[in-house]
Amino acid sequence: MENKTVKEVTKSALVSELATRGETTEAEAKRNLDLLSETIMSLLEDNDKVILGNLGKIVKGKTKARVGRNPRTGEPIDIPEKIKLSYRPSKEIKDRMEEVK
Repeated sequence: MENKTVKEVTKSALVSELATRGETTEAEAKRNLDLLSETIMSLLEDNDKVILGNLGKIVKGKTKARVGRNPRTGEPIDIPEKIKLSYRPSKEIKDRMEEVK
């Protein structure tokens, strides 16, 4: 079995990359990233979907209330309805990720 190392980009690394590519300061890039995040969250409060250009979309849905079971006792428990968010990548980003495989 192949042992894969997970690489991740932290917020500070993303801010640094945005500042470099946008030819701006890291403070301005961080402010813009925070503003984008807050705007998306705010829009999702009143809308079912936010389209993120060529990145894809964030879709808001609900899970139905249901009866589950406590795994230890087997006792039934009520599980309330919840808001569920999912990300759906665009065809463009899927194709681009296939190229870097």
